[in-house]
Amino acid sequence: MNAAELSRRTAALALAATVLAASGWLGPWAVAAGLPGIVPWLALLAPLLLGLRGVLRGTLHTGRWLSLLLPFYGAGVLVGAVGNAGARGWLTATAFCLALAFAAVLSWVRRAARPMPPPPPT
Repeated sequence: MNAAELSRRTAALALAATVLAASGWLGPWAVAAGLPGIVPWLALLAPLLLGLRGVLRGTLHTGRWLSLLLPFYGAGVLVGAVGNAGARGWLTATAFCLALAFAAVLSWVRRAARPMPPPPPT
């Protein structure tokens, strides 16, 4: 197994853990709110689940857009940490998994991308 494959598998595992941790944080609130709470919860998790599918398939394009999307989820976790002191455990787990997923996605994209040809001599 090469380094790009290891990074891809780590990214997939970290994304799955992020989805589970975010579900532990927001899931009880969404279920208690009924359908008006479940729909936004699923809309929030849908890009992560689609990204997980793409990472599992090894689609490099998915890794590129995940590298742009994950910092926004990180900002949401930070806002949640300020506003919800009772869920600090879930938020800490979500933040850790999210940071690991971001680093692994960046590593995978960087290692799996085709090397650029050398510049022509001048």
